[in-house]
Amino acid sequence: MNWHVLPYVLALYFTAAVALALAAIGWRRRPLAGAAPFTFFLLGAAVWIVCDASQYLASSTADRLFWARLQYVGIATVPLAWLVFAMAYLDKSEWWTTPRRLLVLIEPLAVQVIVWTNDSHRLFWSSVERVADGPFEVLEYSHGPLFWMHVAYAYVLMATAAYLLLRFYRRAAGAHRKQAGALMVAALIPWVANAVYVT
Repeated sequence: MNWHVLPYVLALYFTAAVALALAAIGWRRRPLAGAAPFTFFLLGAAVWIVCDASQYLASSTADRLFWARLQYVGIATVPLAWLVFAMAYLDKSEWWTTPRRLLVLIEPLAVQVIVWTNDSHRLFWSSVERVADGPFEVLEYSHGPLFWMHVAYAYVLMATAAYLLLRFYRRAAGAHRKQAGALMVAALIPWVANAVYVT
């Protein structure tokens, strides 16, 4: 193992532990509006972070690809859970019907199948290469069309949640306005970071 990556990996595991602790608090408060989807959002983020960190500890390319694939359990969960949270927080239950819930689940479930079968079609990652990036050894991906379709879908979900929160923010006052503003800022930071990674 490259010992230079250990501080980075430990920081990621610590971040995942914080997300799991917050998820436990959210689960205890699940009767409150938005608490259950926010819990799943945090669990998805924790899976994403743990798998990302574990890739750096894996010695073989095959093991790194295993963690990269498993990471998509979290990656596909986060945007959907964020939208469901926004719907619950803003009390949009009349719109959020069971058929619509099932409809938005199709893409995240399909992504799981696609990433685990990528070797047979190369439509998600057209190629994967192990490269050195400073003190890190990382997997460099050439992305296929299904990857970009997933990115577009995830961004539509996040943009919809942001739009709903922005509308609420403009009408709200006092503590509710501050909460909505904080939620938008909290969502913007990882969104920007992901956009930088993707581009």
